[in-house]
Amino acid sequence: MLPAALVSIGVLATSASAGTEQTRSALPPVGRVAREMSPGAKSVIVFVSAGGKEYVATTGTSRPKADQRFRVGSVTKTFTATIVLQLAEEGKLRLESTLGEHLPGVVPRGEEITIRHLLQHRSGLANITDYPKWLSEAERSPSTSPINSLRFAASKPVAFEPGSQGRYSNTNYIALGLVIEKVTGRSYAEELKQRVLDPLGLSRTELPTTRRLPDLHDGGYNPNLPWAAGAIVSNAHDLSRFYSALLSGRLLSSASLATMKKSVAGIGLGIWPTELPCGRAWGHGGYIVDYQTLVSASEEGDRVAVVSLRGRGYIPWLGRALLCAEPPLAAGSAPAKPRIAFVSTPGGGPAPLYVVNADGSGQGWLTLTAEGGPPVVWSPDGRRIAFASMRDGNSEVYVMNADGSGQRRLTRDPAQDSVKAWSPDGRKIAFVRQSARGSDVYLVNPDGGGQRRLTRNAAPSYDLAWSPDGRKIAFLSRRDDNSEIYVMNADGSGLRNLTRDPAGDSSFAWSPDGRKIAFMSKREGTWDIHLMNADGSGLRSLTRGSAYDGSPAWSPDGPKIAFSRDGEIYVMNADGSGQRNLTRSPAYDHNPAWSPDGRKIAFGRDGEIYVMNADGSGQRNLTRSPWNEGSASWSPAQK
Repeated sequence: MLPAALVSIGVLATSASAGTEQTRSALPPVGRVAREMSPGAKSVIVFVSAGGKEYVATTGTSRPKADQRFRVGSVTKTFTATIVLQLAEEGKLRLESTLGEHLPGVVPRGEEITIRHLLQHRSGLANITDYPKWLSEAERSPSTSPINSLRFAASKPVAFEPGSQGRYSNTNYIALGLVIEKVTGRSYAEELKQRVLDPLGLSRTELPTTRRLPDLHDGGYNPNLPWAAGAIVSNAHDLSRFYSALLSGRLLSSASLATMKKSVAGIGLGIWPTELPCGRAWGHGGYIVDYQTLVSASEEGDRVAVVSLRGRGYIPWLGRALLCAEPPLAAGSAPAKPRIAFVSTPGGGPAPLYVVNADGSGQGWLTLTAEGGPPVVWSPDGRRIAFASMRDGNSEVYVMNADGSGQRRLTRDPAQDSVKAWSPDGRKIAFVRQSARGSDVYLVNPDGGGQRRLTRNAAPSYDLAWSPDGRKIAFLSRRDDNSEIYVMNADGSGLRNLTRDPAGDSSFAWSPDGRKIAFMSKREGTWDIHLMNADGSGLRSLTRGSAYDGSPAWSPDGPKIAFSRDGEIYVMNADGSGQRNLTRSPAYDHNPAWSPDGRKIAFGRDGEIYVMNADGSGQRNLTRSPWNEGSASWSPAQK
């Protein structure tokens, strides 16, 4: 982590309307986002235009200025799509016309590929960037040209029948750039300048004609290779101005803009939609050389976020964090109502951590680099959250306030630390440290002191939980060659194997009074929910059958257990009677979690967080995101 002094934050412009905006939402967290993205990065620029103001934060080893230009990569495609739709408005081409009509003889099946197919990545044309040897040679060659790139792609078999499905291909936008030149008789660069850059005053945006640019501190790149698919150089202010003009209707008619937004399989024409709590957003990402860029804008372009990162790192989809800023909690306070924390896990890279109210409101971003999946651990008073992060190169335990402020690293070890449970009295955090020697249970104070190792065994240990009175810790371990439940005193003494069965045991939960432990086990041939006393006696099966039953969760008052069964959420009495299906959905439902008052149950459904009433009614999607968000952690009840 870079020190805060290396993060430059500023407000670049103001207007009379800004006061109204700030009563509706909090300031966008540009500084925190930039700071958390900074490790290993040469430069980070985080920019938000909202409510008549522009907010920017910069950090990184090269200390970029707020107006620093960067290579935008595939964000170029939004510019290209805009020009194509302008030409369609003018009657110079039709979206249903074919590539073969405009560029006869270049692509063998060009008569089957329409302009709309190219715009929406439904052409089937091979992606030139999928051929690294050719790509490397073409990047170095001074004779590389867009038409040669298209011809190379056309020499490869189509990936699918044109129009039958979608697959991202840079070749589509190389072809569109050539179509623009064919129908206008002018270069793509001239059309870009005349139609977009000059009318909007985008003086810092250009399509380069040389490999190296004096204000970009990189090794350069052949601009004829990415060209209309990814060669544009710009800065955050210009990109924001472009997207705002596009989505507010200043560049296209309302009919053309609606056409651009008409998505198939989540892909529009040069822009991509994302459902956010504050409304639908549109944008595009880009990657070229060692630059990454993300642009995300509100439906009408009144809020735009631009993020640029150069060097090591990864930009997750930060539109929700930057466009949907919610009023923060008072420093050090607990949420007035129970909230749900969840990690938004992308396909790779850091995972943002969010919170949301049980009705879907108040969704807010807390931190960027939490590790994907559970657990996110609340302190018993709801004022702090512990989580694991790899922001410093390996997984360590961190603590922050419930509003995301005051982040502090608690562990420093080359092994991988994963946070598991906060003690009921709030004085200790239990975590598992995994190394080449094995994995063991440790404790640490919330201030980072008092770190102590409780177990010493080469077998993996995981999924630990404190007893409700805080005197014992139960955990899973494979120390007897199969997964079993162990319990020990909170100081590590009195270790005892509770289950002792050759079948696998997993996913357990203490009853609220601490007298029972529910768990899932395969001891009867299929995964079922079992119950035992806290000392391992009184074992009995609560569910039986061929279904997969798992993830038991006790209601806060103790008489009910929710669980998952073959992708549905069920509930039953604590003695196994009264089993009832609550969800009845074709989707995959899992990981039920009761609200502190027992009135609601949160659960995962196909990568989203849902909540429902305890009787199964009122099911509601809280997250609405393209990423995987399947596990919820409720803040504790306030006493």
